[in-house]
Amino acid sequence: MTRQAIDFQGIASFEKTLAEQLQNYLEKRETYFSSLIAESIPTEPDPSQPMLDNLGPKKLSSGVEAFTRKVTQAVIAHSTTQNQWKHTVTSINIAMCKYADLLQQITVELFQQLDLTGIEQWRTELLHVVENVKEILLHHMEDLKWALKRLESQLWEYKRSTVDQTKFMPWLNQFIPPWKSILNPALIKNLEKSQKFLNFRFLTFLHRFELYTDLNEQVEVKMTKFSSYHVLATLEIDEQESFKHLYRLLKLWKLNRNAKALPDEELSRVIRYSINPQKSASLFKNYFQALHKKL
Repeated sequence: MTRQAIDFQGIASFEKTLAEQLQNYLEKRETYFSSLIAESIPTEPDPSQPMLDNLGPKKLSSGVEAFTRKVTQAVIAHSTTQNQWKHTVTSINIAMCKYADLLQQITVELFQQLDLTGIEQWRTELLHVVENVKEILLHHMEDLKWALKRLESQLWEYKRSTVDQTKFMPWLNQFIPPWKSILNPALIKNLEKSQKFLNFRFLTFLHRFELYTDLNEQVEVKMTKFSSYHVLATLEIDEQESFKHLYRLLKLWKLNRNAKALPDEELSRVIRYSINPQKSASLFKNYFQALHKKL
């Protein structure tokens, strides 16, 4: 199965559809893995039970429920071979590892792209997009944890349906140490680590965003004085906007030196790439000349 790329670059343009795209993509993946779970115990098709694939998007719980019904039937029949049981365990382990890896990779990619989004692009819309994506990922991780725990208990139950092919010490064939997990024990541990990482990175971003918003509001108050700068208003519109933009960034940088809300290098980068030194010098020169003419 190849993973369709999620374009997290859309974060920078505050695309509200990004969360919807991710949700649709994960619904398709969840339906796929739900079907793998349901079909991991091969049985004769039952016309009274419609196939999962024909019912649209399906949660993992649907696959687990179908698996549980098959386990109940297998226990009654008591005809499962050891190879069949092992094949089912292997199939589910592989499928759940792939789904867990997918969620973890998307989480890492989200914050990699967010780290590349400069503060000049920070808006309330950006915060909402990141928060929505975070909630979607946490929800799917929690559902996967539930499915893993449920499948673990059902696989133990399915073990009861196996027959001892050697007819020697049947009880030994059923024995697995109770402390040993059937499914990969690292799955839930890694999911919990991913949830902690996701929450920690979001809270870190939220804290920085709030500090930046506070600084920006202070700068906005200072920007109101430009309404009385009549000489500045005589410059070309582009020059006026460039002057105000540079003033805003420099004030933000100055306020941040005391507040320490953002890394200095981040603001320095924004200033450096927003307007080059030659253009800045020309801008101040034009403004100085305009002032000189008025004196």
